[in-house]
Amino acid sequence: MPEPGTSSPLSARQRRDLAGAVAIGCALASTFALAMLNAAGWLQATAFFGFTVIGLVLFIRLPGALARVAAFSRVELRVDPMRPGEETRLQLMLEPRGTVTIRSARLVMRAIECALIREGDHHAEQRAVAFETSWPLELPKQLGEPFTHPMRLIVPARLCPGAPRALSTELEVQLELEHWPLATTQVPVTVLPPAARREAEPAPSRLDNDTELWVVIDRAQFRLGETVRGEIKISPERKAQQASALAVRLIWLAHGTGEDRRHPVAELQLAKGPFTEGASLPFELTLPPQAPLTYRGEIIDIDWYVEAELLDTPGMAPLAHAGFVVG
Repeated sequence: MPEPGTSSPLSARQRRDLAGAVAIGCALASTFALAMLNAAGWLQATAFFGFTVIGLVLFIRLPGALARVAAFSRVELRVDPMRPGEETRLQLMLEPRGTVTIRSARLVMRAIECALIREGDHHAEQRAVAFETSWPLELPKQLGEPFTHPMRLIVPARLCPGAPRALSTELEVQLELEHWPLATTQVPVTVLPPAARREAEPAPSRLDNDTELWVVIDRAQFRLGETVRGEIKISPERKAQQASALAVRLIWLAHGTGEDRRHPVAELQLAKGPFTEGASLPFELTLPPQAPLTYRGEIIDIDWYVEAELLDTPGMAPLAHAGFVVG
């Protein structure tokens, strides 16, 4: 931002646009002057004006378009898998075509949420940036040869592992070149679970049918790769006496804006029915090593829970859920 009392200099694009407007104005004035000198030559004057405008547009815009294509033959960013709160390594590789002047360079990180919106037979994705941060890059002002720039970066602690079609992270390199528009390149990033557990409030348990079936979990918070232990309690109600088996599932759910997306990651059948005298059955389900964490975002949330279901019962099958935090 300029200091008080000073004017902001025009950008390269603004200078080109201003020059183009002045040149087109001059061409228009010369065309009318030519037409006034030769009243019968309107066709020639119009053709002269048209070719003049086309030539000026090509003269002003073509170099910028060619530079955007030909400024670099290679812009590549290599990124190791990241872990929130820890240091990671990156490598930027540039191969310019000729000599390129770099005015400034930045590295931008974005966490992007994605919600699925369904309307009848049509569906679309709604994307939102959950958070964005950036760092300046120290690059040479002029590049004429291939250049490799190694970097080290402290990953923001709030960054979360990705979730399929729900949560992702990307890095973008932005290079502002002298006289030409911004050059960018984007790469997706793999985010690993944090090494240290984050403090978080447990998700509330939900019991859909507490008269016949409910779930008890031994802890409220887990890490990826750990085993979730608990027990399923069944009371000897009418549907329990007719059930053929008891199924237990480990599920993460992306919900919020748009359609909920339910992802079972583990399932087992604890026992065969019927359960005429009720039961209290222990279970163990292991969280996968790569999966999203419990998450609260702008347009989506991610929750984990254990689901128990009595199979092959008349009517709606009894279900029970107990939530927990993964972090």
